Amino acid sequence: MRRSLLSRVPMWAAVCAMFLSTQVYAQPEAPESGRPVDDPLVVKPKTIPENFDAALLMVKLVRLDLAKYYLQQTLELSPSDSDLMALRSAHGTGTFLELSRLEELNPPATQLLNLIQDAVKRQVEEPGYAEGLIKKLNGSSRERSEALSELQHLGSYAVPPILKSLVGDSLVGRDTLSVTLTRLGTDAVAPLIGALNSPNQEVRTVALEVLGRVGSESDAVWLWYPAFAEGQNPSVQASARDALARIKYQDVKKVERIALDGAPARLLQIANEHLTGTYVWPSIYEDQAQIPVWNWSEQAGTVVEFRVPREKASLFFAERLAREAASLAPESEQAPVVQLAALLIRAVEANQWNSPLPIGKGEALDLAVRCGPDVCQRVLGYALDQKLSAAAVGSLEALALNGSPSLLERRNGRSAVIEALDSSDQRVQFAAATTIMHWEPTRPFSGSQRVIEILARAINAESRTASVVMDPNTSRAQQTASLFSELGFTASLVSTGREGFQVASERGDIALAVLHPNVIRWELTQTIANLRADSRTADIPVVIYGPRSIRDRFNDFASQFQKVVFIEEGNSSMDLSRELAPFLVNLNPPAFTQEQRKQQMLTAAAWLRRTAVRDVPGVFDLLPAETALVKSIYDPEIGADAIVALGAIGRVSVQNELLNVAVSATTAVENRRLAASQLAFHIQRYGLLLTPMVTKTIPAALNRETDPQVRLALASVIGSLQPSPAAVRKELLTQPASLSPEFLQQAQPAATNGSEQ
Repeated sequence: MRRSLLSRVPMWAAVCAMFLSTQVYAQPEAPESGRPVDDPLVVKPKTIPENFDAALLMVKLVRLDLAKYYLQQTLELSPSDSDLMALRSAHGTGTFLELSRLEELNPPATQLLNLIQDAVKRQVEEPGYAEGLIKKLNGSSRERSEALSELQHLGSYAVPPILKSLVGDSLVGRDTLSVTLTRLGTDAVAPLIGALNSPNQEVRTVALEVLGRVGSESDAVWLWYPAFAEGQNPSVQASARDALARIKYQDVKKVERIALDGAPARLLQIANEHLTGTYVWPSIYEDQAQIPVWNWSEQAGTVVEFRVPREKASLFFAERLAREAASLAPESEQAPVVQLAALLIRAVEANQWNSPLPIGKGEALDLAVRCGPDVCQRVLGYALDQKLSAAAVGSLEALALNGSPSLLERRNGRSAVIEALDSSDQRVQFAAATTIMHWEPTRPFSGSQRVIEILARAINAESRTASVVMDPNTSRAQQTASLFSELGFTASLVSTGREGFQVASERGDIALAVLHPNVIRWELTQTIANLRADSRTADIPVVIYGPRSIRDRFNDFASQFQKVVFIEEGNSSMDLSRELAPFLVNLNPPAFTQEQRKQQMLTAAAWLRRTAVRDVPGVFDLLPAETALVKSIYDPEIGADAIVALGAIGRVSVQNELLNVAVSATTAVENRRLAASQLAFHIQRYGLLLTPMVTKTIPAALNRETDPQVRLALASVIGSLQPSPAAVRKELLTQPASLSPEFLQQAQPAATNGSEQ
C-alpha cells in the first residue's frame, strides 16, 4: 500500500527532500507546539496542498508520526470545499482511503477522508451542477470528455443524478447514460445494487446491465433475485441472467448455463455471515468504521446513501438477502427464520434493548406473534446457536404472547426456551424466565429451579452498576475500587478469585469483574475460566488491571477469552476511563443501564410474588430465592413483593424475618402490616416454627403497637397460635365492660341559633 502512495508524492515534497541531506549551520529553531523535534524538512509547508504533500513524503520516509502531524496541520488550516476537491482531483480518492487505513495516522486521516466525501456530496447536491454535467454528455467531443472526467471524479456520487436522469425528461439517451455508468467502474457498484430495489423497470434493467460489466463474483449474489424470482419483468429477468453469465463465465452467450441451483442457500449463508459478524467486507472497506449503504428512495427519485456502522450495514443486508432467499425458495424453512431474526434484532437494537418492544402495524413484534410459536421457537433456536442475543430476546418476547407450556417439552431433542435459561447472556436468561412465567405452567418441568434462580439473582441487585475487585493486597484493592467507583462501578472487594466468582454469580448487578494478575485461590487463568464456564457469569466483562511492565504478557492472554481486556494501572479515574471506555463501548449487547436494571428487579419481584400467590404444587420451589428475598424485604420498591413471596417458603428463618419486619419501627407501616399478615398465614400453613422465647415477645409487641392496622395484623398472628381456653378467657376479661346500653357514636356538635337544620 505504501508503495502506491509513494508514486503520488509531488514535486514540492521532492524538492524539500533534496535538502534533507544538506548540512544547515544556522541556529536550529525551537520546535512548534506538538511538532516532533526531529522533523527533517528544511522548507516548512505553509499551504493546504503543501502540508498534505509533506504528509505523503513522511509516509515514504516511514515517519508516520510526522505524517500524522502534517495531516493534522492540513485540517487546522480549515480547508474549504474547493480546497478539498482540489486535493481529491490531484491525488484521487484511493490515496485518502489508504491513509485512513493506517492506524498510526488516525484520527486526522479519517477526518480528512470524511471531509472530502462530504464535500463531494455537497457539490453533487448543488442545484444544476450534476444536471449540467449530464447535459454535456450530449455535447461536443470535448464537452463529453470533460463531463465524463468530472463524473468519474465524483465516483459513486455520480450515480444518483444519472439514474434520476434515466427516469426523468433528460435529453440524454439511455445508452449514453448506461455507458457513462459503466465508465465509472467499481465506484458504481454499491449504488447500483441499491438501485435494484427501484420500482422502475428501466432503472433495474440498466443497473443490471452495468453490474454485469463492472461487478465481481461477490456482487453476483444480488442478481439471483431479479433473475429468478416470480413476478419479475421479463426484460429485467433477462438482463439479470445476462449479467450473471458475464460475471460467472465472461460470456453473455453462456446464459443458458445459469441455473438457480444452490443460489438461495448461498444467499442464506451470506445473510448468516452478516448477522454473526463473520462476513468479510471488500478490501475497500477495510478498517472503515462507517459503511456506505445505498437504497432506492421514492422521495428522492433515485438512490440515496446511508453511512452507518458496519453492524447496521450487515443487519440491513442480512434482512434483504434472507427476504430474497425466501422468495426464491418458498419451500425453505430456514429463510423466514433468518429474516425474522434480522427484523427482531433491528427492533431490539432500535428500542435500545428496552422492554417491551414497540407494538403496532408494521412492528417486528406484531409480525413475530402472527408467525406463530413454532416459527418463533425456531428463531430462538437459531439465535441461541449463532449467539444472536437481540434475536433471542425478541423471539422470547413474542413467545410470551403466542406460546404455551407445551414448548417446555423437548421436540427433536431440544426445547429452545429451556436452553435459553442457560444462555451466556443475562438478558436472554431473564427473557426466558419471564416468558415461562407468562405461560403459568401447571406441571413440573426441567429447568423450573433455574427460573427461580434467575429471578432471585435479578432482585439481588442494585440499580447502580456494580463491580467486583479481586486482589489479595487489601490496600491496592481499595485504591482500585475507588477508581472504578468514580467511573460509576460500585465496587465489592474480595481477596480471592473464588470469592469473586461467588459474588458475581449471586448478584445480578455485577457489570464488571476486575482482577489483579496476582489474584490467588483461584489464580488468574482459573478464575477467568470459571467465570466463562458458568452461565451466570459467562457474559460479565473482565478487566485484568496491572502495571504497564506486564502488559505484553497479558495482551495475548486476554485475547484468548471473550470480553477480557488488560488495562494499565493509573493514578486517576480519567486515566482509567481512557482505556476502559473503548472496551465498554464495543460490548454487544451493551451493559445494562441503571433504569433497565431497576426494571428487571421490579419485574422479577412481581413474578416471584405471583408464583407464591398461585401456589401450584410441584412446579416452582421458591427456596433458592430465600436469601435474595430476605435482602429485599426492606427495599421500599420491592419489599412488599418480597414479603409475599417469602410466605411460600416453609422455613423457621422466614417466620423470624417476617416477625422482625412486623415489629420494626423503621419500616413502612404498610409493609409491617403485610409482614404480620403473612406471618399469620405462614403459621397456619406450616405450623409455628418460632422458638418459644421468640413467640413470647409477640403479645408485648402488640401492646406497644399504636397503628391500628398493624395491631390487627399482629392480633391475627396471636390468633393463628390457637390460644388455649384459659388464654382466651384472660383476653376477654381484660376487655373493658360496656358503659351503657347505647351504642357508642361520634359526638355531634350542639345546635346553635341560626344553624342550618
